[in-house]
Amino acid sequence: MDENEVRIIVREMIPEILEAVKYPISEHALLKLPEVMGYMIKQNMARVAFIEKFLKDNPEFLLQKELVLRTAQEFQAKYPLRDIDDLLIEFKDEINKRVAILKNLDMISKENPSAEFVGGL
Repeated sequence: MDENEVRIIVREMIPEILEAVKYPISEHALLKLPEVMGYMIKQNMARVAFIEKFLKDNPEFLLQKELVLRTAQEFQAKYPLRDIDDLLIEFKDEINKRVAILKNLDMISKENPSAEFVGGL
């Protein structure tokens, strides 16, 4: 067999090899889907329970419930393998920082912004 014949045979075999590998992988992914969805639901339920417990233990944050929800989602995304209950100290510190930032924002001034872009070009 010369080199060209080997290339022709390999080119003919590649689609067969890909088909032989693709379907078992797809089937495996589909079989794992309920497990993954169950884990995501469990993780979401744990986050909801954590937030409810956190707000019950820290009633000073009840007015910032949306901030607490967003921060909990960010922490779960940032530390996906850690249990959310293990993040309590860091979580509370972050909430305190964000609340302090919100308190310093000027929410009273009603200055109308201009649509004109000054200082460009």
